Amino acid sequence: MTDDAALFAAALAHPDQNTPRLVLADWFDDHGEDELASALRTVPGIIPFLSDLARWDRMPATPTWEFTDGQYVARSESQYWAKFLARYPGMFPIPPGMPDGYDPDAGWTTTPPERVGPARFLEAWQDARQRLIAGLREEAAGIATGWRNRPIMLPTGDDPRAVEQRAVLLHELVVRGCGPGAIPGGARAWAELAAARHPLSRLPDRLLEVEAGVRPLLSGTWTPSTQPGLTTRPVAEFYPSVFSDRTPPPESPAWSAARRWAAESNGRLDAREFNLQWPHSDRGEWTGWFRALPFDPLRQDTPTTAVGRQTAGDALLTLFWAARSGGAYGPVAGSAYPRLHAWESLGWLAGADTDASCAAVADLAERCRWYAFEGDWFYHIAWDIGLVCVRPDGHSVAVLAATDTD
Repeated sequence: MTDDAALFAAALAHPDQNTPRLVLADWFDDHGEDELASALRTVPGIIPFLSDLARWDRMPATPTWEFTDGQYVARSESQYWAKFLARYPGMFPIPPGMPDGYDPDAGWTTTPPERVGPARFLEAWQDARQRLIAGLREEAAGIATGWRNRPIMLPTGDDPRAVEQRAVLLHELVVRGCGPGAIPGGARAWAELAAARHPLSRLPDRLLEVEAGVRPLLSGTWTPSTQPGLTTRPVAEFYPSVFSDRTPPPESPAWSAARRWAAESNGRLDAREFNLQWPHSDRGEWTGWFRALPFDPLRQDTPTTAVGRQTAGDALLTLFWAARSGGAYGPVAGSAYPRLHAWESLGWLAGADTDASCAAVADLAERCRWYAFEGDWFYHIAWDIGLVCVRPDGHSVAVLAATDTD
């Protein structure tokens, strides 16, 4: 790996830190590439965008095109994104059949020949990559579904695609009750994923008790409509007194389960953390207490907002379903990454550390009080989430709302 590639890899690994990005900019300055150095210093969103492209479990949230003055225009930064992508293709999962002779100044030559600019190049590259990832996950889910009827062989090889195939297949099997030790080479492959700090290595090699509803969901016997009934119970005598509140940043795990609803469909998301002056109690279970929180999906002018008790397992299953469905237009994402994203969002709601194990998150979640809600903020088509988590101290409350429509 060249010096600049190593510095670029360090920047990708720490997209939220300025130092690696600026060190890379210094390298370009020292080697006569002023344009890229300037871009790194003046467009800090470049590295987070490319870091998203380097991950198999996330598509970039930043568009390459914007709707301005009645028409779509290319974001100026897209030229630099394309240059970095073309310069360091080995850092990213490469979609098959994508040309490698892209010239960021002249355009990208396709077959048959066609010149397109950097924004179109990135758009096509992302689309091909998304289809590749969806194909890998669909193939793994199909193999795992029939594991009881035929032997399972893990893909071999050290290239990124083979590693990802092994990771996804192993976790699809776990969701269906087949642990890594039950297939040839499974235990070794599982250990290698953990050693490489693969994103999926955070997940346990068996379904935890709180995940008991996952298999019924996969078999088609669970839908969001089977959640506990909501109720418009009388207004509470005591209302929440909010000391402070915070909206999670875009990179927060709060959005993990429903991120694709907004990125790939017509979804809208909202989330908030509240610190209360007085702790929540069961007297605050009534609808009126929740409607008094300064959170738009709950604060409706009409009395249609309904709230009902849930368990941690209900909440996790709702998040898993949301991540797996992908919203109205997102493709089904198998079960491996949706499981990871559900745990990430559940951990945020429960107030867990971002690096906490799933077992630790489950223990914390079981000590929380969980509620589901609905109201006029939602589209009421088919893709809705409304979750409230009152954390164990009673003073901290997290809320997540998501809705999508076709």
